[in-house]
Amino acid sequence: MLIASDGIYAEVHRRAGAQWITEILRGGDAVLSLASVAIEIRLSDLY
Repeated sequence: MLIASDGIYAEVHRRAGAQWITEILRGGDAVLSLASVAIEIRLSDLY
């Protein structure tokens, strides 16, 4: 996961079998979901 310090933007990299999938999140209404730790949080709450 990469979270920008200069704007409301994040990249989440997930492994799906042998592939990596990148999810791009932009704006305060975007929701970051991390199933492995049972968290869902809006990007606006991180900034």
